[in-house]
Amino acid sequence: MAVASRVILGWRKGLEGQALRIAASDSRYVRILAGPGTGKTFTMMRRIARFLEEGTNPSRILVATFTRTAAEDLRRKLENLGATGSEEIVATTLHSLCFSMLSRKDVLRSTGRVPRPLLRFEENYLLRDLDARFGNLRSRRKMLEAFLAGRSRFEQLGPGHPEYCLDQEFANSLSDWLRFHDAMLVGELVPLAYDYLSSSPGCSDSRRFDHVFVDEYQDLNQVDQMVVDLLANKATLTVAGDDNQSIYGFRHAYPKGIADFPRMHPGTQSEPLTECRRCPTSVVQVANSLMLASGASKSRCLRPCPGSKSGEVHLVRWSSPDEEASGIARIIGCYLKLGSPESAGEILVLAPRKSLITRVNQKMTECGINAETVLAEEEIFETNECQKRILLLRLLSNPHDKAALRCWLGVESSSFLATAYSKLRDACESDGLGPKEMLDQLLASKRDVPGVGSLVSRYSSLLDELRLLKGLRGKAFLDAWLPANLNELEPLRNLLEDLVDPTTSSHDLLDYITNYVARPEAPMVSSNVRLMTLHKAKGLEAHTVIVIGLVEGLIPSLPDGLDQTRIDEQRRLLYVAATRARYRLVFSTWASASQKDVKQLKASEAGWAGRGVLRVRESRFLREIGPACSTSTWGLDFINDLVLPELVS
Repeated sequence: MAVASRVILGWRKGLEGQALRIAASDSRYVRILAGPGTGKTFTMMRRIARFLEEGTNPSRILVATFTRTAAEDLRRKLENLGATGSEEIVATTLHSLCFSMLSRKDVLRSTGRVPRPLLRFEENYLLRDLDARFGNLRSRRKMLEAFLAGRSRFEQLGPGHPEYCLDQEFANSLSDWLRFHDAMLVGELVPLAYDYLSSSPGCSDSRRFDHVFVDEYQDLNQVDQMVVDLLANKATLTVAGDDNQSIYGFRHAYPKGIADFPRMHPGTQSEPLTECRRCPTSVVQVANSLMLASGASKSRCLRPCPGSKSGEVHLVRWSSPDEEASGIARIIGCYLKLGSPESAGEILVLAPRKSLITRVNQKMTECGINAETVLAEEEIFETNECQKRILLLRLLSNPHDKAALRCWLGVESSSFLATAYSKLRDACESDGLGPKEMLDQLLASKRDVPGVGSLVSRYSSLLDELRLLKGLRGKAFLDAWLPANLNELEPLRNLLEDLVDPTTSSHDLLDYITNYVARPEAPMVSSNVRLMTLHKAKGLEAHTVIVIGLVEGLIPSLPDGLDQTRIDEQRRLLYVAATRARYRLVFSTWASASQKDVKQLKASEAGWAGRGVLRVRESRFLREIGPACSTSTWGLDFINDLVLPELVS
């Protein structure tokens, strides 16, 4: 009995109020409505620790997070908590879990699909190969994203509706392409897992877990949430999230799911967490002002933790984006030189556009400040040369990779050689051959398919390239695969160089690229200043947060005109950005820009300023941030105020 008492005290230690009620709950369903910095992760860990200490097999606990980084961070914190068996908990993203399920032979047989996910740039070849009746590339991308979000974009319209019929035709064409190329989309992983789980209710995967935890529930789409229910078929289910932090509408996230969770799961115990342990009072005031402006309930507003510091909130104005970039670099230099409590890794710079991040990074480099930039997949693989090297790596590892071969054939053409490839595919399907086998016959003059000569030439160059790489390992392979004299390859080479040792093979590098480089995530901890777009900051925090480019057209970004739903989501995006700050929050905007910048950045014009310069409108959200930031300072004055104490000392 004494042992049981010690076990209970372990997970209960220091808990009180809502956190204690959540950790101690015996309800099958628990919903945690948690504002930013309110101790959501801490509370979930204590509930997990309780199940571990009560004897639950750790391998029967699933913690599904939105990012790999968050999963690793949670497991590390559990280990630090001293929870026995925490290293055996299944802490992963939902996509990774579904991929592992679909990769098993028995599941492959039931789905009839091959778990070879396409990289985003490879998806463009799929879309270009589809019929013209689905519109231009942008229209096809939108149809693809809607398909992946739920496969029922027009379900409410019903069969027979013209748009419904087009949607079905798109889905059929998509499926035909993927099956022919033995591939799948990353976004298909969860829908395919749903098909498998729902059609096999007695399968081991639906009985695998006793306790299921889901973080950032508001960021899941409807199919994601349905899969969670199937995984928790025989388990308790604890979900945590905040619809006020829903920022992934473009991925068809379904924040209504967390709002409706008690109705969909009768008997749910719902607990709010509103006391913000992270942000100082001034930042809490800014956050609440933004949320109230969107019509959020006062009951969901954050409360500063008793004894919280006041903190700092600043609004800084510049004449142009270039002046902003130079000024922000100087401000960061001042913070580091003045002996502020933060290290470089405690400074986070966020922007609505990648190009603004690039400018600040360049200016920081000129000032000798180390920075770490987090890019999206399409930004890492944006050049044809880089894409070619990834495809070479894939085809070296598997010469029969049909998707990679299709992409290689068209990578140097603006049309992707879609017409020629359509003829090749028709011939393959007619003769029951794969593209490689057909091209081998064409190259040996054993077959003749009119109109595909450009593809045969590209295939011949592929064989030459593969011969040069075959058998190489380590640095010899890296130098041959990513030549140092090609500037376009430098970003990719820099990412991989430190990983290479004498035994490193093409398979090792491909695994790293497909699992980490292709799905980049912001590091929780860094020794350098971190720069990233606003969406990448989810889950992070820092002593000082600097949000730049607060200009109408950038945030809110309104490519299709006035849309209240999008405006509300963009406001939530700024809310998430602001609540990353543990002490200092700096908002930055500019008053004018060159015609070129206005066009490229899609900033909202406010009139002509002369000499090729246009005035721009500052973000409407700056009028909603409340008294904590009621006054602004011109950038140079702000810098002088920082430098003056140093000069006096």
